[in-house]
Amino acid sequence: MQYAVNVLFLLCLNLLFLPGCLAPIQCLAGDTPERPEKAQARLPGILSPWDEKGNPAKVFPACTLIVKVTGLDPPKGILRLALYDSRESYKTRSRPVRSVAVEITGPEITLKFDGLPPGEYAIMMYHDANRNNRFDRFLGMPREQFGFSNNALPGLGPPGFDKVKFNLSADKVSLIEIKAR
Repeated sequence: MQYAVNVLFLLCLNLLFLPGCLAPIQCLAGDTPERPEKAQARLPGILSPWDEKGNPAKVFPACTLIVKVTGLDPPKGILRLALYDSRESYKTRSRPVRSVAVEITGPEITLKFDGLPPGEYAIMMYHDANRNNRFDRFLGMPREQFGFSNNALPGLGPPGFDKVKFNLSADKVSLIEIKAR
């Protein structure tokens, strides 16, 4: 039994991001080998495939978000971007809805996120020019480019959620442009 649970856990970890797909696959804690239909991957556009009684859940109208980041200089390194769906996750920088690390090949990059539920979101990104997996600073001043949705400007720290939030509407494609600073 424990072996099957461990295999299921490892399978969920390996499927967290499918190659070429920006939508993470989530496995919930209640998934067990005894109920293989519950162990299936959660698909974008579905809050949960089952309700508490095991009936199919309601599907929400999926949204598409296109993020265009411009002004990347030098045009090399890695763009690291996180998409948050709540004030708390943005504030703590934990549990982004989606996060990507993309090789930079030019001064601008366009990313597409499919299957998002309607609601409020915020974006935080930085240009990891030296590929060290962290946002470099010197005496508190940024040494690498960064950006936020709505091109909000930071003060003594990142701008607040109210300055960076934007809404996604049902069955609509939304474009957000971010200028790297």
